[in-house]
Amino acid sequence: MSGQGGMMQGGMMCPMCGQMMKGGMMQGMMGGGMMAQMHKMPTPQMLLSLADELKLDEEQVKSIQKIGFNLQKEVIRKNADRSVAEVELNELMSQDEINLEQAQRKIQQIASLEGELKIAHIKASIDAKKVLTNEQRAELKEMPKKKSVMQQPQKPAMPMGSSTEQEMHHQ
Repeated sequence: MSGQGGMMQGGMMCPMCGQMMKGGMMQGMMGGGMMAQMHKMPTPQMLLSLADELKLDEEQVKSIQKIGFNLQKEVIRKNADRSVAEVELNELMSQDEINLEQAQRKIQQIASLEGELKIAHIKASIDAKKVLTNEQRAELKEMPKKKSVMQQPQKPAMPMGSSTEQEMHHQ
């Protein structure tokens, strides 16, 4: 392993740090709306999964679905742009003489796309939440409290470090 970049078994080699990155620099962390969930913002998908509990009407469901589909399309486009930029960075880094200015521009482009992805997830969460009535927002806010109280006694005891526990923390 040379650390100069290149493709390896389902992931990309980070030319800057010599480590493997599966699916790009931030896909694992930011994919599927994890950004919004990390900040306790309701994703469109989450709201749709709670449609019965929140008593969403048909029009609300359609509006939230549209927000979700638009987010999916934007994420696909940004991820594709980011993936191309990562390949271009790897190409720059594989040169015998690395042009620092070009590499910096490419890294800034990748960082900008990652920021745009975060903003897209946050915007979709805000837009989806705007579809809710004040009562539905209040109910949504209370749901984590209700779930944690309901789930506490049902939570099976697991030894620290078990593979099942680790999998739950990575979902």
